[in-house]
Amino acid sequence: MASTQAEYAARAKIGPDPELERRRRQRSMVFALLSAAYFMSFVQRVALSVVAADLAEELHIGTVELGLMSSAFFSVNGLFLALGNAGAVLGTAPMAWLASAAGWRGSFAIIGVLLSILTVLCWVVSRAWRPQPTDRAPGNAAQTGCPTPRCGRERGAARTLATLRMSLHDRNLWLVSLFMFARYGSQTAFQGLWGIPHIMSIYRVGR
Repeated sequence: MASTQAEYAARAKIGPDPELERRRRQRSMVFALLSAAYFMSFVQRVALSVVAADLAEELHIGTVELGLMSSAFFSVNGLFLALGNAGAVLGTAPMAWLASAAGWRGSFAIIGVLLSILTVLCWVVSRAWRPQPTDRAPGNAAQTGCPTPRCGRERGAARTLATLRMSLHDRNLWLVSLFMFARYGSQTAFQGLWGIPHIMSIYRVGR
């Protein structure tokens, strides 16, 4: 009994690992921020339906203008995707012009400088960091059987690719994806703008 008490007292003096506590707080903060942003995105999607009548009256606009305002969430999301895919356009004729003017080495040097600047900006904004592998960290050699961290990363990448291939060959996944593609836009448009005014009008209930 005395030895057990002494061992417990010795462990109590050690206390929690400050590094593990810091990582735990950081993970919780990242999760909380992303969850809050996702939460607010849905608030914005349906907020117009609550004030649709007020907006129409005060701004002197009709249903077409209200629909345009409600669809702005999608005209912005589409703009984001369009800007990303514009890189494919930039890599054709404009790239040919740049290569003619600066040579292929010069053009790729310019692209490299731009990518380096973007990389630094992403690192500064996100404060990206890679934790060093420790004996306590999940996925260490004792658990995975890998002698080096590189081996663990390669096995993880192989598992990810295998899961992706299995998902792409799953017929049920494609059926669900097509169903969501056909349903989500119309549902969100109705729910985000016309749902509440429709219920108020049909069932004669207040906001």
